[in-house]
Amino acid sequence: MGIDSKNPIITYIEEILEKKPEEKIVLYGCGTLGQIIYMYLKVMGKTVAYFVDNSVDKQGTKQYDTE
Repeated sequence: MGIDSKNPIITYIEEILEKKPEEKIVLYGCGTLGQIIYMYLKVMGKTVAYFVDNSVDKQGTKQYDTE
């Protein structure tokens, strides 16, 4: 039995995308973890439709290179 060296975050993202491949992707949180997940999705060729955050300073702003 081998050890699966795949990052658990990538595995989780892939599982979600397999269940709902045509749904828009909305990320909750614009901080460090949100940026990391955004970058994983970008490498996977996926587009993030929106970011949501409860920080008043971030609401209504564009995050990273989203349109």
